[in-house]
Amino acid sequence: MGCAICGNEIQATGLGWDEGNNAEPVVMNGRCCDTCDTTVVLPARLELAGFDKANAEAIGQALSHTLGKLLVAVTTFDGVEFDKEQKLRMEGN
Repeated sequence: MGCAICGNEIQATGLGWDEGNNAEPVVMNGRCCDTCDTTVVLPARLELAGFDKANAEAIGQALSHTLGKLLVAVTTFDGVEFDKEQKLRMEGN
């Protein structure tokens, strides 16, 4: 399945989820990749909630980096194995 925002293929998580994220309000009834979820969709939602654009984008970037590290820690804890490319993507590199 392709991301409705960037067009890249949505990658399955280590747990097998391959349907991505809800892309609203950017794309109605669309699905998006993890990167677009935190860097495009989350800031759009924050703007709708009253944040200014610069702060909304900064929060999205910070959350993307933090979630990447958290996912690496949780999946390592659960014993789920990821390949090097998946780990780098989750760490935001």
